[in-house]
Amino acid sequence: DRPAMQKLCQEGFLDMRKLAQLPVDELIAALAILTDDYGVWIAEEKAKASFAELQNYADVANEALNHCDEILLRLREGLACLQTNPLALDAFRFANQVMADQRVHSIYALSKRRLERTQISDFDIPKNHSWRPFQLAFILLAIPSLADPSHKDRTSPLEAYADLLWFPIGGGKTEAYLGVAAFTMSIRRLQGNLGD
Repeated sequence: DRPAMQKLCQEGFLDMRKLAQLPVDELIAALAILTDDYGVWIAEEKAKASFAELQNYADVANEALNHCDEILLRLREGLACLQTNPLALDAFRFANQVMADQRVHSIYALSKRRLERTQISDFDIPKNHSWRPFQLAFILLAIPSLADPSHKDRTSPLEAYADLLWFPIGGGKTEAYLGVAAFTMSIRRLQGNLGD
């Protein structure tokens, strides 16, 4: 429904293969559409929270919106990490590439189990290897703490965030978690031995 999200989808910036290959400036600009639109949405919700009929819930609404502001800062921290940390950028690109391959191979394998006469190339199309916006956001939230062993989410347990996706089956949680796992495996390999 949101114009910025429509632009992101129409220009193919949710396509895992495209995200794996974009030059860093274009990648950051594309992902900034996601974070900037989230910021606009927060502002719209804050305006709604001031309506008279919501006054009985003003405290709850403000608390939720303050949490949204924290999430926005963390999303932007993820973008900054990709922009300034070459290893994080390489790991992000790797994660996108392998997730695209995984999605295509999974769909192809299902087709073969159904005894359909298909080629793997039949399934290597953007709709089969594109993120949903929430999946990309989930990955962006994880990047800073996964890329930096001294990040506060790893060194200050009482203040750290552990993000969890929860909603009914079929919504795309597994791919989001696999995207984070692929990034994690890649960044660990790229960073080498970090000690104990």
